[in-house]
Amino acid sequence: MLLISSGEGTHGFQLNDPNGAPVVPNNSYAQGQAPVERSFTVGMPGTYTYFCTIVTCSSGHSAMFGTFDVGAPTENPGDRY
Repeated sequence: MLLISSGEGTHGFQLNDPNGAPVVPNNSYAQGQAPVERSFTVGMPGTYTYFCTIVTCSSGHSAMFGTFDVGAPTENPGDRY
């Protein structure tokens, strides 16, 4: 479950699976708008990417992205998690 909101201005948000397909499709979120809950299912192991989709949102747009890794169900995560 994701809780998405904007602390300043209007931003977009999209979450893609390891193949680049949207898991949480692009939507925009404005400052002052109530946080939005989005559920998603992790369908495969790999690296998932999330990012702001509004290029003109602010001067910090190029830093508005991130990733997280999902392992296979039988994989022992060890000390990584």
